[in-house]
Parts: sequence; structure tokens; C-alpha cells
Amino acid sequence: MTTLPAPRPTARFQASQAAPVRLEGITKRFGRNTVVNRVSLDIQPGTLVTLLGPSGCGKTTILRMIAGLETITEGQLSIDGEDVTQLSAAQRDVTMVFQSYALFPHLSVLENVAYGLRVGRHPQPLTAAEEALALVGLGGYGGRAPSQLSGGQQQRVALARALVMKPKVLLFDEPLSNLDAKLRRKMRNEIRAIQQDLGITAVYVTHDQAEALAISDVVVVMSAGNIEQVGSPEDLYRRPANAFVADFIGEANLLQATYDGQQLAFGSVTLPYTQPGAPTGNVRVLVRPEAIAFSHTGLAGRVTSGAYLGATTEYTIDTPAGEVLIAPPSEATVLPNGTDVRLSFRSNGLYILPA
Repeated sequence: MTTLPAPRPTARFQASQAAPVRLEGITKRFGRNTVVNRVSLDIQPGTLVTLLGPSGCGKTTILRMIAGLETITEGQLSIDGEDVTQLSAAQRDVTMVFQSYALFPHLSVLENVAYGLRVGRHPQPLTAAEEALALVGLGGYGGRAPSQLSGGQQQRVALARALVMKPKVLLFDEPLSNLDAKLRRKMRNEIRAIQQDLGITAVYVTHDQAEALAISDVVVVMSAGNIEQVGSPEDLYRRPANAFVADFIGEANLLQATYDGQQLAFGSVTLPYTQPGAPTGNVRVLVRPEAIAFSHTGLAGRVTSGAYLGATTEYTIDTPAGEVLIAPPSEATVLPNGTDVRLSFRSNGLYILPA
């Protein structure tokens, strides 16, 4: 069982009823195909936990099992200490924000948000819906039709509709994938701010690494139905458990080197380095692009490609230790292919991968 750390509490979190979520040996099979393989996870109340991985890794299936939209083949799921494995979606006190928004086109914005409250016979559905719209910055938009809103505004309506039910757990199924890059950044910040302010437990699914790092207390990296690593965004970026995580989280250079416990050697180039518990001998070293710079001395290489990206120029360098991606600040001209260069490494930007 992997236990996730609790978030830093805010004033409103102290009084919230945020619920813990526990997955114990959760397995999902479709016929003979196992898409989630004995996953165990403890989600602390008030955290935003992101399930991250490539398409088909099982992250959305886990989310749907928490929501009650998929049955669990094996294992047990608990929300707020209650075994909900066999309960229907309506009995679980969770709500989901979908990728497609799933708004009713024939209802006004206000009626969309109030819909679940009316079904549940809430005494003041419209008043509660107006409060939820104000919470997501759409006060005064209740009389509009969904078609009159931008994509970002429609996503806020979907969020308000989920929040108005005051769930124990809020689920997000790739909610920003239909938005452009600039709006995605804005919306992820707003979702994070609302989640922290309310102190609600949230489980978020995405395949976007930057989005996961920016929004999460904890990230769960998945591959082929299994958990590869669980940790804070910084842990996963700087101390990945294996080559899959290193390569999936951000840009990664995985270079061949030798390590004797006191220094790393990239061919004839050595530098002082210590990493307690790291394997010695022939090793693979994670070097992030921002930890590499052009230098007068260091690892020799040759430019094989260069691309101007505005603030930076991205180069691919062929070296004896392997292919290196580097993104230094842009200069007036881009180095042509075939240029001989030397590279230096920041020791605090290196990490020897576990054996």
C-alpha cells in the first residue's frame, strides 16, 4: 500500500469534510485483457492526486472505477472509510468533470448547474447553483445558453456543476484537453486554487506532464496498468524510479557513464559526484537539458540539429555517452549542423538511475 503525504492545510481546509480514498489491490479486466493490475493507493484527504501516463495505461479506468462507472474485477475501494466497491455511482458521493463538458444544450447555464440538485430534491437548487457559478467566476452568466460561452467558460460551468453537489471526492477526466495551450494554463491554475481553497479531495487524470507537475500535490505515474512511481512533482522530476519515469516526466537525457562512488566518468571526462545508495560501475545517468551548457572544456560532441524556439534554442548533440538534448538561451544565430562543441554538466542536475 502506497501512502501519500497530506497537503499543507489552509484555513478553510481545517474545517472541511475532505475524504480519504483507499484502493486495495484494484484490478480491472475486460475479457482476458487486464487493464489495471492490483493497484493499491492511499489518497489523503484534501490532496489533489494526478494519475499520469500514456494512453492505455489504465489511469482513466481507475478514475471510472472510483466514480462507479466501471465495475471492479478484484480488490476493494473505500471512500471516507466506507467500502463502496459494490455501490452504484449515485451512492458514492463523488462527482466528475468530463473532458467533453457534457452540458445540456437545451438548458441555461444556471439550470445545467442546478440539474443534479433538482434530481436530488435540494430545497434551493437555483440559489446553490448561483453560488457555485460565482465560485468559478461566472456570476451573472446563469441566463446564457452553453453555446454562448467559450470553451474555457463551458469548462467552468462543468466544474460548478460538480462542485455544487458538495461531493466528498472530485474527479477530473482530462478536463483541459479541448482547450488551447494558453487557456489550459489559466484553467489549471484556477482549478488548483479552487481545490486548495475548498480543501476537497481530488483525483485528476491527464497525459500532459507539465499539467501534472503544475497542478498536483502528488503524481502517480502509470504504465501498462501498473504504478511505476508515486511522489511529489519534484521527486518524480529530479529522482525518477526508473528510465520510464525519467523519460516520461519532462525532457530526459539518459547517458552512459561509470561511477565509483565519488565521481562520474563520461568517457574521458570526469566530475565529482556522490549519490548515496546509487549503483556503481556502468550506470545510466539522468541529465535534464537545463543542467547542460556549452563549455570550452567537457564532453565532446557534434551538433546534429538545432531549432530556434524564441527564448531558447534546442540542440541535439551526438556524444560518446549518447545523444544529448540541450536548450540554452537563444543567441543571434543557430549553430549549424556538424559544429564541434563541448558540454559541461551541473552536478546538482544529475541523477544515477536505480539499477
